[in-house]
Amino acid sequence: MKYGPIQHIKYLFNYNRTIIHLQADLERVSLPKDISPLYVKELESNNLVDLENWLEVINDAYDEPIRDVNYALNHINNHLFLNISNVYLIFDANEAVGTISIGTYKSNSKVGGDARIAIKKKYQGRGLGKFAISYGLAKLKERKVKYAESIITIIRVESISLHFKCGFIPQYKRRFLQYTKQRRHFLIRLYCVLKVKKLYKDFLKKQSLLFLKPQ
Repeated sequence: MKYGPIQHIKYLFNYNRTIIHLQADLERVSLPKDISPLYVKELESNNLVDLENWLEVINDAYDEPIRDVNYALNHINNHLFLNISNVYLIFDANEAVGTISIGTYKSNSKVGGDARIAIKKKYQGRGLGKFAISYGLAKLKERKVKYAESIITIIRVESISLHFKCGFIPQYKRRFLQYTKQRRHFLIRLYCVLKVKKLYKDFLKKQSLLFLKPQ
């Protein structure tokens, strides 16, 4: 399809694909909890079975076109903004049920990031999403990475909430962002900022109520 003025306008005003930025000080994030008997295995990019397991999780978790091995390899070797260093798979017995990828930013190797966090639908709601993020952050912290930034499309409210639970907070100031190449009309960006502010405010309010709730 030829990219013309109409496509450009649609891109500028595409709310669903607009990204927001969350950041975390890794010194303040909590360690992952034990999920036994489930366990974590690191994916080997030259292992076809590992790649197929990863794709099975991704294709089940995301409402997107079916992905193939080429997509998996491109994710690992040619990610848009991260140098992917590790991909982890969560297993229940012999079934891969979740995944997270971690790495450092191409624009700043001192800042880590996560990508393609996914939990199979039948395993969602069990705390595995939070575990996956915490596990990835712990691995980054082991490598002396002090800060992390996560880039999430605005419609993925559940993922945004999970990152809040893991210690991330919204970052609105462009000069502190690691990835700024996605352009949107300023009204769309403003709307997304306001939405994230509300999501974070609601999250803090909920946490306060939980803290005050009698045990």
